[in-house]
Amino acid sequence: MKASVLCVYNEGSQPDTSYIGAKGFSVMIDVDGERTLFGTGLRGRYLVHNMEHLGIEADSISRVVVSHGHADHARAVSALLDARSGPVPIYAPTEAWGSAGPLSKDGISLAKRTESKAERRDVTGWTQISKHLFLTPPAEGEGTSETFIVLAGGNRPILISGCCHCGIEAVLEIVREKFGDYPRALIGGLHLEKAPKKAAYATAEKLRDAECQDLYLNHCTGPKGALRIREVLSLGGVKEYNVGDKLEYELGLM
Repeated sequence: MKASVLCVYNEGSQPDTSYIGAKGFSVMIDVDGERTLFGTGLRGRYLVHNMEHLGIEADSISRVVVSHGHADHARAVSALLDARSGPVPIYAPTEAWGSAGPLSKDGISLAKRTESKAERRDVTGWTQISKHLFLTPPAEGEGTSETFIVLAGGNRPILISGCCHCGIEAVLEIVREKFGDYPRALIGGLHLEKAPKKAAYATAEKLRDAECQDLYLNHCTGPKGALRIREVLSLGGVKEYNVGDKLEYELGLM
């Protein structure tokens, strides 16, 4: 079984393309014959633009997962629903749903015209959304409740992170307890953009100890955070991951 993870929205994009790089996070996971959009980014028109240029039809998406309620992960949900002809399940921690309307600072806040297209699915524990795709229980950190995606099957799982507000050690242990091993690869954000140097080094050391050193980092990791991770784990193990970048994995039998 093959799986792919395509970067749809991030601060950086592939050079010499029409993709827009802007604050936010979104990746498309293709596995088990289904498509899961993880995060939507901040601005709806940028999300829709990148999807169009990446050849992603809104109606081809099987489900949406929002890791947590921060606007740079959740704000563009309504634009995605606008682009669809029918409803779609939206998985998120209960706390990620906004209640103050479309102008609220954070949370999934839907425009009235799109509410009927959102099938709300609250994530409260481990949730298997397809044969090889799992959502972690929400992890608490910095006042935020956040779920992560795990691609499982074969030689150790693959972890996909929106921001990792809870800290890398907590989510590594969550994955190990479920699957019996730490993840072999990590894709996404590590919330190190404004963190002290000491915190970035500690994150790198925890990843090294878990033998998770195949890293594709973006969004809130920030250039400084990625550089400090590289100082501990070497240049080869830490790669950028921008709009248009696609990772492919071979998954074994479950």
